[in-house]
Amino acid sequence: MFVGGYPQTVFRPLTQTLLLALSASYVISITAVPLLSMRILQLDHPALLRAEEFFHRHSSRANAAIHTMFAKIVSGALQRKSIAFVYCAMLILAFVMSVKVVMPVVGRELMPPMDTGGVRISITTDPNFGCPPRLAMKPGCLASAAEPDQIILLLPPHM
Repeated sequence: MFVGGYPQTVFRPLTQTLLLALSASYVISITAVPLLSMRILQLDHPALLRAEEFFHRHSSRANAAIHTMFAKIVSGALQRKSIAFVYCAMLILAFVMSVKVVMPVVGRELMPPMDTGGVRISITTDPNFGCPPRLAMKPGCLASAAEPDQIILLLPPHM
């Protein structure tokens, strides 16, 4: 789309498909999802209401505990500069650790390795294999070809 580099190389053939998928997702999200949610949320079954109340009660307790913890940390940091310094140092340390440990791993399993264009070929032949003089091997080379895409097939001499 409007990016360069590796994402452009990977997604260029899929741009139309990607735009169509995003457009369809947008249309569904603004039309079908509100209609379905109105239909689903109208359920007044007592078991569903009890389950909803159960999850609401437990999630409210967890949210209240987290809110209280952060309120105490902020009020302590406002009262003492040493607590604020320790709190900021811990946040910076957590940020640095996440950048060094987590960020290099994120998305790696979804991206294919970049092709560098290099090919390594290893050939094993019989000890008595003869080579025609026109295809004589140069020092350090396996075989030479006139064109990069040309394939040279070396066959052993007939017995």
